[in-house]
Amino acid sequence: TSLSARAADSARSQLDQQCLGCHSAKELEMKLANGETLSLYVQGPAFAKSVHNQIGCAVCHANTSFENHPPVKTKFASIREYSLAQTKVCESCHAPVFKLYEGSIHAALVREGNSSAPVCTDCHSPHAVMAKAAYDTATGTPCSKCHNPIFNAYAGSVHGQATLACSNCHRAHDVSAATTGDNLK
Repeated sequence: TSLSARAADSARSQLDQQCLGCHSAKELEMKLANGETLSLYVQGPAFAKSVHNQIGCAVCHANTSFENHPPVKTKFASIREYSLAQTKVCESCHAPVFKLYEGSIHAALVREGNSSAPVCTDCHSPHAVMAKAAYDTATGTPCSKCHNPIFNAYAGSVHGQATLACSNCHRAHDVSAATTGDNLK
């Protein structure tokens, strides 16, 4: 690697270490306008293994600097509002995947105002994003988080016994309603 690339890696790493200096405290949180508490805790070891570790904190949190940090007042009224705003950050780097997601039943539910409909951070912990191969097919993670009764029934089926992942039949980002059945691989 070039000297400038090593210097950039070193600076980014130093900045990330400064961020984690505070954000590695489990009790770090922010009170939101509606009374909810948003945890600002980031597990350092999980972030170190994350695919996002390579880009560092500032890429996703570009609107945060040491001059405006900590913010005097948050602009987000709820955790959901924050999650929806962060989805736009995900889209900036993951446009092709986001386009698939926009055609999914999950995105349709978000557009309808369903506050339980999943956005990026509901399936992917942004500070601990692992490579696709790291998802646990035995537990159905992350699908079983919301679809546990279906996953448990599936786990007992012939397909579940063969340890097929949910994504073997249902594509992860452009998942369609079960009744349509037109998005099978």
